[in-house]
Amino acid sequence: MNSLYEQAYDKVLGANTIALTTHINTDGDAVGSTLGLYHYLVSIGKNVDVFIDSVIPENLITLDGVSEINNKKFKNYDLLICLDSADEFRLGKNRNLYLDYKLYSIQFDHHDTANSSYAKLNIVEKISSTCELVAEFLFEMKATITKEIARCLITGIYTDTGRLSYSSVSPETFIVVSKLLDEANMNIEEVTYSLNNSLTYKEFLIRKMAYTKVEFYENNSIAIVCLTYEDIQRYDIELFMTKSLIDIVLPLKDVKLIALMTEFTPNTVFCSFRSKGDISAKSLAEIYGGGGHLNAAGCKIRRCIVEAEKKNIIEQATRLIRSSN
Repeated sequence: MNSLYEQAYDKVLGANTIALTTHINTDGDAVGSTLGLYHYLVSIGKNVDVFIDSVIPENLITLDGVSEINNKKFKNYDLLICLDSADEFRLGKNRNLYLDYKLYSIQFDHHDTANSSYAKLNIVEKISSTCELVAEFLFEMKATITKEIARCLITGIYTDTGRLSYSSVSPETFIVVSKLLDEANMNIEEVTYSLNNSLTYKEFLIRKMAYTKVEFYENNSIAIVCLTYEDIQRYDIELFMTKSLIDIVLPLKDVKLIALMTEFTPNTVFCSFRSKGDISAKSLAEIYGGGGHLNAAGCKIRRCIVEAEKKNIIEQATRLIRSSN
């Protein structure tokens, strides 16, 4: 038995009240791993509260347990479990919860190189997603995998791996998905239908606008999508609505590196980077104090002028592409 899993299980068994939290600007892996673990803990009789400092993306609102998120006030807890957050600051306002219970905390995360090991017990592995990590933990603990658990965990694996297409996917990832489906007696469409058919009309209009914002550089190997503060205000865009905008250029054959820049508040730009092959999106994000994975990374640039930062990112991306040739 994995000794870290065993330690985590002992802490879970010894706790009655448990709080779960994850990172800001949340996504499928964060929500899926949190709610997947939530359903398991409730099934073994634990009193569990879930806190996420974020708007829940539209394609996740049908997950079982979403209504439990942020519907309680903080109280006294025996244990805090943080999921899919490489450091305490990504917990947002729930960092205060961490500061109160850091001596009684566990984290599950797959951001292995960027993780700050901030919890009392740190379960951090290089793996496709935190949902895959939680699934492995539950399998080892001989947990009963319900449809609610399976749907949440497969959702995170599916969304965090580009529909099981990224290099982070291993043979074990497919085995985990297969085992979740088998033990829950369900088929994959019960997970993927809502994920693939949840685009709202407003999000469609935002995507339509984003097509007009795409710029190409370095023989079309670099694509930049830059949304200014004025764009954000005009279309009333929330951060989660932009997560899929990278997908509009990712399928292009010649594109090797993509940068999505969104100025959600004046002079503060959120950047998401995607790359193909051995080109490192992570190294580009690290220039600005961010991080992530080889082919998927991000950062936040404060006190900046968006056009100047766009020019700088284009220059840095060009160097990265040329050095790879």
